[in-house]
Amino acid sequence: MASKNTLYVTESGMAVKPIRAVFLKILGVDFIFKTFNVRAYQKFQDAFAQGLVDADTKLMLFEVGGQSVTLLQTQMAYHHVAQGQLNGNAWAAFLCVCCNMGTTVTPIINEQIHHFRVTGIYNGMSIMSDDESKSVWEHITGECIKGPLQGTRLETRPAQYLTAAQVLETTPDALIAISKPSLFAHLSHFLLLRHMLNSKGYMPGLFRLSMTKKDDRLAELELGLGVWIGGYARYYPMQTINANDNAILDTLNQHQILVYIDPATQVPTAHISPSQIQGWDNDVLVLESGERIHNGYVLNGDSKKTPIERPNQQFTRWYAFSYMFPTCEIYAEGGL
Repeated sequence: MASKNTLYVTESGMAVKPIRAVFLKILGVDFIFKTFNVRAYQKFQDAFAQGLVDADTKLMLFEVGGQSVTLLQTQMAYHHVAQGQLNGNAWAAFLCVCCNMGTTVTPIINEQIHHFRVTGIYNGMSIMSDDESKSVWEHITGECIKGPLQGTRLETRPAQYLTAAQVLETTPDALIAISKPSLFAHLSHFLLLRHMLNSKGYMPGLFRLSMTKKDDRLAELELGLGVWIGGYARYYPMQTINANDNAILDTLNQHQILVYIDPATQVPTAHISPSQIQGWDNDVLVLESGERIHNGYVLNGDSKKTPIERPNQQFTRWYAFSYMFPTCEIYAEGGL
């Protein structure tokens, strides 16, 4: 483990500078933004029928032991961390509302469940700590950046962002966990979080103080899809995808990928596919192979559904992806 005065460079290339280490743990942050410890689930269809969510409610969707689980994005913006167990499977979910990155992990290290909470910020991104080792983690690639477990990595899986209507159509057997918002949670949402959830984004002053030298190739709060395969990373700005009829075919690290924007959520997604693009049929993306992509699934000629093949990816703001992957490329029409 490096000393407290030693520069630490993550596997993805982000430099953790000792001069900014004070922001890795900020007193009281975990008390204000408490982890959502999930102890109960309910059927998503029941929650919808009861009016707890409506068709346009934005959700995080992930799998735990083969079971689809959803969380409200607005609640995750407040909690930052949710954690629980389902059918004997431990899980943890993370969301940084400022940079817009959400992931899930299996929170087991050396056969022991570790419990996480948000405890600081670095380079404008929320940073987590675990109670057991008091180590500090970045949640995008799951690497421990400070403490006894420095260099250890949890395998992360990007969460999917869907509307409730899409969840009902694609995974009607999903479960949902909903926290009981405190008065402070409501106040935080009204004063701050709703501005950060907006597509334009918002950077609080304390987040900005935690930032090292920025990559100025794009505006810091610009949204787009960051994709990485092996040691190669590329960023696809939303405006560039929009300018290409919301669907781009590209090659990254010898993999052909299709980057498209879901018409319902306006969330970009990358799919590994050998096929060329034919075009849009309303909200369905048609490929020259005859396959169609809709609501996160590939439909063949017989309408059989298979999940899209997702490389590592995050729907995120430029500043965060460029910090995490400082050698990343930016996709530009006509070549890089």
